[in-house]
Amino acid sequence: MSKSEKMVTLTLAVRAAFNRLKALGDSLHGDLEVTTAMRAVMETLSASGAMTVPQIAKLKGVTRQHIQLLTDALCEAGLAVVKENPRTGARP
Repeated sequence: MSKSEKMVTLTLAVRAAFNRLKALGDSLHGDLEVTTAMRAVMETLSASGAMTVPQIAKLKGVTRQHIQLLTDALCEAGLAVVKENPRTGARP
């Protein structure tokens, strides 16, 4: 098996494991209406303290828009609150 083929095999295995873990996480928190992605944002805030949406997105390697949707859902569920950004005086 070539290096390229090994890389494809590994990538497919990692992707499959990620999808299984996501499905398990979603089912574990389904009664709370919290997705695995929402939980990841809460874990980040718990570990790092208050952060802006762009800071979370950069840390997670995803788009700001994706984190904004998750943050909006967390706020609607009463699981997060939006505070004024002390550096800009703006709210996200």
